[in-house]
Amino acid sequence: MGNMPMDHMAASGPSTQGAATGQAPAPAQIAASTRGDPAAGRLVFRKCQACHSTEPGKNILGPSLAGVIGRKAGTEANYNYSPAMKQANIVWDANTIDQYLADPAKVVPGNKMPFPGHKTDNVRADVIAFLAAPAAASPPGTTTAQQAPPTVATPPQQPPSGAAPQSTPGTESGYVTDAKYTLRSGIAEGRMVYIGVGGAIEGKANPILTAAEGQVVELTLINGEGAEHDIVFPD
Repeated sequence: MGNMPMDHMAASGPSTQGAATGQAPAPAQIAASTRGDPAAGRLVFRKCQACHSTEPGKNILGPSLAGVIGRKAGTEANYNYSPAMKQANIVWDANTIDQYLADPAKVVPGNKMPFPGHKTDNVRADVIAFLAAPAAASPPGTTTAQQAPPTVATPPQQPPSGAAPQSTPGTESGYVTDAKYTLRSGIAEGRMVYIGVGGAIEGKANPILTAAEGQVVELTLINGEGAEHDIVFPD
């Protein structure tokens, strides 16, 4: 869900009916949010943690999403909403959240969330199920830093200059690096990016990295914040 200040959410059409009264959604609407998989939704929500917390009252770049199901848009305390969201007369339920996550800019034109939307139905359903689950609200003091860090393999030692890479059964092959790049995760221009560190890419958001065919490239990724980022190496 990337950057998803979800309380910058609103919907149009039948989904907004009843919002003016501030009434909570009917039980059937809340039940609809449980059609997804909360565990899968938790994994997707990791992409949102740079902007959103599920701890009550903890606003970051976006408002806290604790108890968002049944909450009227633009009402989370101590958060500076966009005018568009303040004027969005809707109550968040499974249907309105689903519409917003599919296309935030279309549903609430002028909202300040720089997120293009999730186009996959089951992904949205999983996220909504996670937000509706009691476990979505982390206990006070719980942070992503308290989670066990992922295991990172240490590159093998480089062979002496001029020596051919050696390999041993059951171990990684040694290598000689031809090009080195370092990127740090962060937020720039209102979106999650990788920022270049050093050399010609210093300070550039999502820089283009180049190497000649056949070169060995060493890429160092530094997590510059508490959120987890995706990285994909195409075939």
